[in-house]
Amino acid sequence: MKGVATYALELFTSHADLAAVYVPIGMGSGICGTITVRDLLGLRTEIVGVVAENAPAFALSFEARRPVPTGTARTFADGMACRDPQPEALDIIKDARRAWCASAKMTSPRRSASTHHDA
Repeated sequence: MKGVATYALELFTSHADLAAVYVPIGMGSGICGTITVRDLLGLRTEIVGVVAENAPAFALSFEARRPVPTGTARTFADGMACRDPQPEALDIIKDARRAWCASAKMTSPRRSASTHHDA
């Protein structure tokens, strides 16, 4: 977590007045680092963890307040395909004030490229 917390420190020291920060969740180190830095700096920024729609293990776990593994994590969103949430990361996320998880529908880059038309 120490290494990934540096981006949160850079972000918050440059923009301490952010209302919310959206953090993708894979195994949880990024969101845990962001929560920890926010708390150490005494900021009120809301932290929103984002999981891929087809890899909802962390969102399900956040809602259940305990690890909820899933059988699959079918997403092309590299780094967000978690099937088995780490209990240590979940403890930090679920105990954080002003933090929550949301799922996002990921669109394939190939699909996006095929539906984009230049004028």
